Amino acid sequence: MYSLDINFLKDRAAIPTGGGSGFVQAKTPKRQIAKEELIPLGIGGGIAVLCLGLVGAAYFWIDYETTRTQNTLSGLQADISQLEQIETQIAQLEAQLTVAQEQTRGLAGVFAHIIPPSAILQSVRDVTPSSLKISAIETITPQDTGQEVEGGGRPMPILRISGVADSYDNVNIFLLNLKESPLFNGESARITEAELVDDPHKPEPAEGVTIEVGDALDDIKVVRYSLEIAMQDVSEIPTAELIAYYGNRGAAGSVIRLQALKNKGILEE
Repeated sequence: MYSLDINFLKDRAAIPTGGGSGFVQAKTPKRQIAKEELIPLGIGGGIAVLCLGLVGAAYFWIDYETTRTQNTLSGLQADISQLEQIETQIAQLEAQLTVAQEQTRGLAGVFAHIIPPSAILQSVRDVTPSSLKISAIETITPQDTGQEVEGGGRPMPILRISGVADSYDNVNIFLLNLKESPLFNGESARITEAELVDDPHKPEPAEGVTIEVGDALDDIKVVRYSLEIAMQDVSEIPTAELIAYYGNRGAAGSVIRLQALKNKGILEE
């Protein structure tokens, strides 16, 4: 059943009061809000509160993550700084090691460049013709001969050999043989003196015997010679070849020294 509510006051004219010409406005009764109308408002408020809560939670989460990230970054920066210090120390140690290795190789090179006298003498002995005699062997510097070292290289000592031979051919053969030795620089080889003289070793005549001009003993002549040849820079010779060469010429000390340097990796093959 339906109920009909008629508001007669809505269209009713203002009623003058008895005391004058004024009118009294009629009061409108308050409208009651139904519960159904409050539901959207509650939902909206709840959503607003939820949004505010989410924003607050997000703010605190972001602040927490920011702080944690900054702490992590600070730790990483400290680690990086420490690693940079370690890297600097490693670089310094590597530089010191490089200098030490270079010094060691330089010192080893000095030892490797020293040609043992026994190998030199044996090399000369191996190529000396039987009819050629050696009276003196000495080492001199390029400055002693007035020679200049080309290219600014390391000046190598020069071997000067002098003696006598029965002919000029044997002196030339001796020089050519020396050029073939790996211990000598063949390009520097030269004969500085070659002169036909009386044999200083010819036999003396028996007591009471007079040698006349034209006699066979008086005609004995020899070639007095002097030659020079520079030593070779053996650093250009492979270590294995040097060891074999020294070993065949009785330079056992040099063989042991070179073999030890090679085994330690200081000298290459």
